[in-house]
Amino acid sequence: YEDSRLREILPRLEKKVAKFVENDFYGLIHYDLCLDNILWHEGKYYLIDLDDAAYYPFVADIAFAIDDIREFEPDKEERFLEIYEQGYTSVKRLPKNWREQLEIFYDLEDILKYARGVRSYSGTNPEIYPLWLKNLRQRHVTKMQNNKRRLLRKWEKISD
Repeated sequence: YEDSRLREILPRLEKKVAKFVENDFYGLIHYDLCLDNILWHEGKYYLIDLDDAAYYPFVADIAFAIDDIREFEPDKEERFLEIYEQGYTSVKRLPKNWREQLEIFYDLEDILKYARGVRSYSGTNPEIYPLWLKNLRQRHVTKMQNNKRRLLRKWEKISD
């Protein structure tokens, strides 16, 4: 996995993220907010699995939680974002440029997923994997490579 070009993007992403740090829209986020980490009991919900909690702009929590919607058709993705925005803003305000921020945090999430994937498969031997794991690994590697290509194309065009 050649990732030196992705490493060049990371400091540029960090600069953009730093511009989003505003007290009204920044604080402790869950970082791994997904349905698996929400317990419902007697009409109340409880968040669990807080071991990845970190201080970020609030939009990061949204981007990390709904990352998979990017695989939807564009009209479904847009509708989902509208519904999510309505629910989120019923509890907390969002900055006016939250959609712009969302794109930056999607890119950050893609780089972090790439790094986790490289780390996870490092030192393993796919030759001894059972077939289902070989197939899963191939899906992961393909997605990692596609995200890497997309990020490199996108960030070649972005000036700091």
